[in-house]
Amino acid sequence: MAESIRPLTKNDRQQFVTVMTKVFAKDPLFLYIFGDLYNDHRAQRRARTFMGFIFDKSMERQAEAVWGLFDKDTLLGTYVVESCPAETNHSFAELYRLMILIFRLSLQLPPKMTWQLNRYMRVTRAHAPSIPTIT
Repeated sequence: MAESIRPLTKNDRQQFVTVMTKVFAKDPLFLYIFGDLYNDHRAQRRARTFMGFIFDKSMERQAEAVWGLFDKDTLLGTYVVESCPAETNHSFAELYRLMILIFRLSLQLPPKMTWQLNRYMRVTRAHAPSIPTIT
């Protein structure tokens, strides 16, 4: 195996979506919001749409980085690194692009699903550390 860890690029989007959708397929939150990804094609499509949003958002934001473990060109695992909110300065252009991504996501998912994801993000952001944390 020729394994390596490197930042993902926009060309890695499809593999990111595939890996992350599989990883979260049995996650209780995903089951609650999206449904059974193994037996419901709409649930899988919606979860993939959300993971695509996560990838696109992370590619747009300078305060986030997406890294992956590769075996040659095959993505085996991935993670998103977010900066501490106190260290994050958003440019107008970055906020504008983020709003466009959020708007597109809201058009692709049912309103109830969008509301549930938004609520989840608000709750988790409210409990995120306000200072840099290394664990």
